[in-house]
Amino acid sequence: MIQYLNVHVRFLATLFLTCPVFPNCEYSPGGHGCCVDFPDNKLLTTGLELMLQAGKVVGSVCHGPMSFVGLKGPDGQPAVKGRKVQTCMSVLAWRA
Repeated sequence: MIQYLNVHVRFLATLFLTCPVFPNCEYSPGGHGCCVDFPDNKLLTTGLELMLQAGKVVGSVCHGPMSFVGLKGPDGQPAVKGRKVQTCMSVLAWRA
């Protein structure tokens, strides 16, 4: 299963960067499901890392930044290291 997954990830990664119909940006939506589904998602992580390496825009909202957990740059450092990251919270979140 692991070998199949690795081949599948490499295929999707190549397709992701070379297919002209793929977008130039990625947006991770919010919601509590992201906390479970995003951090250990190998396909999502690989796609995001490749997009960042290609200089494409990556964005998220609410709990969507969970997709950034574990992202690494080509040097093995966290992918967000040295990047500008914009965040915001609502007034209601401050009161919680």
